[in-house]
Amino acid sequence: MVVGLRHPGDQPVDTLHLPPARYDAREIEQFWCLRGLAAQAIKQQNARLLRRVATASSRIGQRHLSKSPFDDMLRLTAKVGGCGLQVACSGPLMGTLFPVEEPGVTERTNAVADRLSHSGFEHVTVFATYADEAIS
Repeated sequence: MVVGLRHPGDQPVDTLHLPPARYDAREIEQFWCLRGLAAQAIKQQNARLLRRVATASSRIGQRHLSKSPFDDMLRLTAKVGGCGLQVACSGPLMGTLFPVEEPGVTERTNAVADRLSHSGFEHVTVFATYADEAIS
């Protein structure tokens, strides 16, 4: 499950006019590792691993196109028992990720969404990202 949102202080980015990100050697190596982990997570249908990959990628992206509430969202994700943070590469959208298989996740995500809505975030939405059938 995802609690997605938009921070009102972060504006959409015109990617056609954005200079390319200049990743350093360490970040490039991290992306290679993350790419392998993402492939493994998809092959094994391991949502928790994929959420960790999303968070690690978001941390790298923060250096190149920062989102003002990033650190607050990382803290909130940990505090509410989320297992990852997703950040749009070129816009103001973010999402706290939750394991769909945990009991009470719907109630918890709805409570987090309500809290975020009352904290000034916009377009707060709860949605599922899983499929009923495994992809072979």
